Amino acid sequence: MREAHNEDNREDEVDLHGILPSHILARAAAFPISSNPDTVDQRSSIHSLFRYLPTTEKAHELRSIYFKYAAWM
Repeated sequence: MREAHNEDNREDEVDLHGILPSHILARAAAFPISSNPDTVDQRSSIHSLFRYLPTTEKAHELRSIYFKYAAWM
């Protein structure tokens, strides 16, 4: 039964490799231990993350959902 539940969860997962650039995925894999951006290229790659962030309203909604249903974990 547990194995079937895991398979259901895999179907709901999103493959980020088709959505996000590889440099962003590499930085996410290093989180929370990531080096400070030293070069202009590294700083600009961090700034490129902003276009993937939700709107302020959506972020507040997601935050509320998290605190209502998941923060106790």
